Amino acid sequence: GGIYLSSDNRTTWNAVNNGLILKYVTALAASGDYIYAGIGNKIDTDYGPNGLLVLSTDTGANWHVLYNGLYSSAISAIAANEKYVFVAAAGQRIAGTYGIFASTDSGTSWNRADSGLTDRDVNSLIINGNNIFAGTRSGVFLSTNNAANWEKDNNGITDSVITSLFANGNNIYAGTYYGVFL
Repeated sequence: GGIYLSSDNRTTWNAVNNGLILKYVTALAASGDYIYAGIGNKIDTDYGPNGLLVLSTDTGANWHVLYNGLYSSAISAIAANEKYVFVAAAGQRIAGTYGIFASTDSGTSWNRADSGLTDRDVNSLIINGNNIFAGTRSGVFLSTNNAANWEKDNNGITDSVITSLFANGNNIYAGTYYGVFL
């Protein structure tokens, strides 16, 4: 398990796991030279609830854990741009450590960023221009202010469980259990 890199158009794949303390990868995102990965998804007596976020600044050659208060049983989605990193943390509902969190300092510190998000079980996050989209078990949510507030954005979607999101220009695709919506 772990993270693999192909730098020759998929001719070969090489493990880039130095410093990756757990090799169950739940999410990946990149912005510039920063690559973020969510790792773990099970209880481990050495590391607790393994919703750890790791960072590489050297194309994945080395990873280090961002021990910074972002503590969850799983990182389900990550989205990043030049100013922000957004992480969807799943599980741990009792402790309040699930939902969307935002960082403006490459993951050094985090703030809750899910006001108005009525479903914090987030499966997917994407950034498209000034908009952030969250795919949840209750549909698509949109933030136009860097995740400070969210509103439901489901016009025309007939299946509410969003498993993945993808942006291509102005088109936003929502993958569900029963199809893809545009």
